[in-house]
Amino acid sequence: MSLRSLFFGAAAAYVLLPGHPDAWLRGVPLGLWPLAALAIGAATWWCFREDDVTPPSLWRNGLVCLVLLAAVKAALAATAAPVGWLGAYYANAEFVGAPRQSTDFPGLAVTRIDRRLDFRDDYLPAYFLNEAGFNRGIRREVTDPLSVQWVGHVAPTRPVSLPLTLKTKGRAALAIDGRTRRQRSALPNSTSPKE
Repeated sequence: MSLRSLFFGAAAAYVLLPGHPDAWLRGVPLGLWPLAALAIGAATWWCFREDDVTPPSLWRNGLVCLVLLAAVKAALAATAAPVGWLGAYYANAEFVGAPRQSTDFPGLAVTRIDRRLDFRDDYLPAYFLNEAGFNRGIRREVTDPLSVQWVGHVAPTRPVSLPLTLKTKGRAALAIDGRTRRQRSALPNSTSPKE
């Protein structure tokens, strides 16, 4: 295998390698821009494979840099704390049993990490409804019972007013520091406590 092929293989591995969620090339699952970068790299490797006049030392140095960058990317991804709300998704309305397991974060005892909480109807990311055990009917996202518990932490450096809005169809509760602040069960509800 040539140094050139090893360089492009290392570049593809760097793009695919899971990284920190805030990074531009955060790895699998790929977004639009990383997928485009991967496609452009593969096309470049294929189109110019016969016309290589680059000195071997340049390919070797680039390969070493990519391997080091990939190692740093993997280390940062492994040591960085997950950012977002830890979401435990249950396939019932009573928080019964274990939450559905995560495919993105298999080491966590939650279903997923939601970076933002702003969902409406079938925009709620309950992807486990696509599993074989839920193969029934259509629009399961809005017809099947579902419970979600989100846990997030805020550590401001100074006292601030933090507006939180709770809108729900069905039952919902908002607890701050383990103490329930708002609890609603009618349709629809909205409350904006400030702490």
